[in-house]
Amino acid sequence: IRVAISTDMAHYPPAAIGERVTEELAPHILALDSRGLARREGEISASGMQGVACGMCGIEPAVVGLAALRAMGVERGIRLAAATSADVGGSPGRSVGYLAVAFPG
Repeated sequence: IRVAISTDMAHYPPAAIGERVTEELAPHILALDSRGLARREGEISASGMQGVACGMCGIEPAVVGLAALRAMGVERGIRLAAATSADVGGSPGRSVGYLAVAFPG
């Protein structure tokens, strides 16, 4: 069985803030901590961080996907890469974050 979860990370902050949001959410994703992820994403979204429209635009599918992976016996994710749209030529003042994680199992 294969599971794919797709979501962008923070939307529209300066790139450095987008990177910070990814770093704050990544430990929950790697640990398959769906409840912790939902809680922290909500805190980030409500925090008023400069330019942050959301911590993850697809938080609901990510929470369900992580819970499904845990139920399937997956214990941990492996971080593959992280970037922002500024890394590929987008504006560093208004970016979108990205995180790639593999879940072997």
